[in-house]
Formats: sequence, structure tokens, C-alpha cells
Amino acid sequence: MANVFRLDAITVRHAEFPRDEELVQDLLLEYDHWVSRHGVTPMNLGQELTSLPGCYARPEGTMLLAYHGTRPLGCAAVQVLGELCCDIRRLHVRGGIDMRVVLHALLQEVRAFAQSRQLGHLTFRSFPAFDPKHALLRELGFRDDHALAHFRCDDLACPAGVAPAPLRLRLGEREAVGSRTALNNWLRRALTPGAG
Repeated sequence: MANVFRLDAITVRHAEFPRDEELVQDLLLEYDHWVSRHGVTPMNLGQELTSLPGCYARPEGTMLLAYHGTRPLGCAAVQVLGELCCDIRRLHVRGGIDMRVVLHALLQEVRAFAQSRQLGHLTFRSFPAFDPKHALLRELGFRDDHALAHFRCDDLACPAGVAPAPLRLRLGEREAVGSRTALNNWLRRALTPGAG
């Protein structure tokens, strides 16, 4: 049985380096172990582990840590992509914990981070075949956007505090393109209404 926590009992804070480096590495290694069991190798994780905070350094990113009291429950790495988008990576909740509440708390802080930088979109790639976060985000109000083969959260369908207007959360199953410039161009087209 998973440990269940109330949302108001969860605190989320920005990791501080080097103080939190070991904890962040532990959480990222747990994430790696979890996805590796399903035959997936996270891109660039080894480099990230040895260069923290790396691409998640503020102000262009952040590493968020979720706690119940002093007990670490999970993390989310966030990186700003271009002028439009905030990408959520390494979203992980430790085993034996009710993922829904911890995920909700992490997403609230991601939303605040994105809004503080006036970013209009959130992206997150998941593995629908085996990732419970995929179904959980649907349960939290995110709906399929067939036009982009992603998920999206419409303004009115979002539960309070998860991703209200003007933010959108889009989930994709894999990297869309290789280079950062190409990714920014793809995001601009995908997230701009009426763009090719």
C-alpha cells in the first residue's frame, strides 16, 4: 500500500547546489533505474549527474524537490526552451508513495516557475506504455490533442492549481528533433495556433 499524503503536507523547494547535489543524484539514479527496467535509457543522464545543476541551473532552469517533512518524495527538472516553453524532465516520485498528490505539488511549483518567466507552455514527454504519470495526468484533467498527437490541458478542464490559463501541458512520447534550434522551431510551430 502506498503512503498517502495530503497536498498541504507536501512542500516543494528549489534544489540548492552543492548542498542538494547528492540527493538530486540519488533521485535521478532512481529515475534511471525505473525507466531502465522498461528498456529505456534517459538521454544525457550521465552527463547531467556529473555536472549538476548543468542545464537546470537558474535562471534558465531549476531542479525541484518534493518533501513530506524532511523525507524527500520526488523531483522534477525544469528547463526553459526558447521564448515560449518550459520543459519538464526527470519527473520522478519515489516508490511506495501516492504519486497523485506529489505530482500535483510538483506541477504547481513548475507552473509558478514558468509564470515567473512569462512562459506560456509546459511540455513533458512520457512513456504511455508503462509510465503511471501518463494516465495520472489524464486523470488530473489533461486531454488528448489529436492534432498534435500530444496531450493538452484546456483552460476550463484543468483542476485548480495544476496548469490554468495561459499554460498548457503537452505530453509527447519521444524527442521530436535533435538540435536545440530545431526543437525551438518545432515548439514554436506546435504551440502557436494556426501555425503549420
